[in-house]
Amino acid sequence: MCPLTNWDTAEWEIGWGVRSMFDGSLRGVRDVALAPLARALGSVSPTTLTAIGLVVGIGSAGSAAAGNQNLALGLWLANRLIDGLDGAVARQQETTSDRGGYFDLLADFIVYAAVPVGLVIGSPAPDGLAVPLGLLLGSFYVNAVS
Repeated sequence: MCPLTNWDTAEWEIGWGVRSMFDGSLRGVRDVALAPLARALGSVSPTTLTAIGLVVGIGSAGSAAAGNQNLALGLWLANRLIDGLDGAVARQQETTSDRGGYFDLLADFIVYAAVPVGLVIGSPAPDGLAVPLGLLLGSFYVNAVS
């Protein structure tokens, strides 16, 4: 079960009734900054943007694994921009949904897992345990959100 208790404020239930805000306080600033681009993308579905962001994030991990750190950084920054846009577009189109929020969160966690794994694989001389531990870390991220 997803511990997210309120998609509108990104409020997480972390146990014993304690709640944590992870980006609610910055959402207004982010949405104002992204509003012109969100309007320009008016006909693009938020789910499409999430899928594009996931592909770009996986591309970042692949670039890191191939040793192309500059491309990996550029793709990761693009992923972060797209990740902010999908929610802004959904709110502008008034199409927010639990399913869309879950897909966005799942895509984020996949990228959060894949990029460090790519960095480990692409490092000049990874330690014998680095790759298996990186894969284990990745599996923990994906398991946490699924």
